[in-house]
Amino acid sequence: RITAKVRSFSGWVVFCCCCCLPLLLTSPLPPKGTGVVSNAHQACRLRKINFQQPYIRNRTYTLAEMARISDQDTDNRLIGQQIYVNIKENNRCYMMKRIAEIIVKDVLLTEAKERYPYAEDVAQFLASLTSELSRCVIMDGLQFQEILDLMLLGRASALHPSLRTSLL
Repeated sequence: RITAKVRSFSGWVVFCCCCCLPLLLTSPLPPKGTGVVSNAHQACRLRKINFQQPYIRNRTYTLAEMARISDQDTDNRLIGQQIYVNIKENNRCYMMKRIAEIIVKDVLLTEAKERYPYAEDVAQFLASLTSELSRCVIMDGLQFQEILDLMLLGRASALHPSLRTSLL
């Protein structure tokens, strides 16, 4: 389980609030050529208005700042576009959906509720986003969940070499 392996609780809160939300806006581009967007791609779109609500934006950044101040673990970071390294473009949205689900379940709705005043609000917001993405699915047949778990645990080197080179 991710909860047993996460070393830095505050680091996850910072990651969730500062990195996860902006990256959810960057969904993969539709396939070129046909002019028709697949249903799977349409299922992986979020409305921009979700991110323009000042109330939740302020709570999210306040939560991130509080967690950043209390964070002592600087070894493990997943920042910005670096999280997409070696991830095929058509799987990025699914990856962000899974990361948001993990952060809500294993970080924000655990001890964060008592430790940070806005954790529950941000968790509800992220849960509503993942609900909107409920039809978003992985585009190839690889063992995506196992790979994602290893990536989140910082153990991508534990992957079989053929998976590391193609990493989705």
